Parts: sequence; structure tokens; C-alpha cells
Amino acid sequence: MSADARHSFSIGPNLAALLDEGSVRGPNRSDRLDRLAARYSAMVGSLIPNRWTAADWAALAAAAGPLTIDRPDDVLVLAVRLRQSSKNRVGSDPVSMAYRFENLHHHEQLACLDVAERLLAAGARDPEAVQAWFVEHGVPIA
Repeated sequence: MSADARHSFSIGPNLAALLDEGSVRGPNRSDRLDRLAARYSAMVGSLIPNRWTAADWAALAAAAGPLTIDRPDDVLVLAVRLRQSSKNRVGSDPVSMAYRFENLHHHEQLACLDVAERLLAAGARDPEAVQAWFVEHGVPIA
């Protein structure tokens, strides 16, 4: 690992518990954190709906943009936000998206939120940019 890969950050109680209790094995905290992140990314990729279109993902990202979701249970606010955004369409029907989002399991909703936040961080806000992001990351969508 190169010197420019070093980062300092505060570890909150949830992450500290995972790193300290032996849930993730490794020689040091840095390796355990890297392994945990790799597992998390793999789980997210397997939990997201593969029948959603780029326009659907753009609508979800647009709805997630102004939200701050701190706790896992707060992800339910995203469906409400989708319904409220029906006048600001991004190529998909937000009411239909809200219904499909609400019918996902909680862990699938969290995975979708994670992808929406990754799209926002990458600046992918329209369906074309979203499609390019998914292609770049090798994730198939409809």
C-alpha cells in the first residue's frame, strides 16, 4: 500500500464493534476494514434489483439527494420522498418507483440507497450518466 493511500478518520461505535469483536478476521484494523468494505460492496451488488432501468435509478438518486439518512430504519423516508417528487420526473414514474421501493425487503432498500448515494457522489443524475456509471462498474441493469 502506498503512502498516498493513508487516511485518518474517526471510527464510530458500530464499525468499532465489527472491527474489534472478531467478526472480520485480519492481522490489523486496516486489513479488517478493507475486507469488510469488500464484503459490503459485494452484498450491495447482489441485493439491488436488476430489472430497474437507468431512469429508475436516476429518479431514486434525485429523491435521495436532499435527504440525510443516518439510521437504517430512516431509509423508509426515501419512498415518501419519491412520491413527493412526482412533479420533478427524471424519466421514470416516481410513484411507481415508490411502490416498487416499498415492496423491497429492508436490506434491499438499504442496498438501493447505497447505490443512489454512489450515483450522487459520481455526479450521475440523468439516465445517460447513470447508465454509464453502471456500465463502468460492470453492474447489469434493464
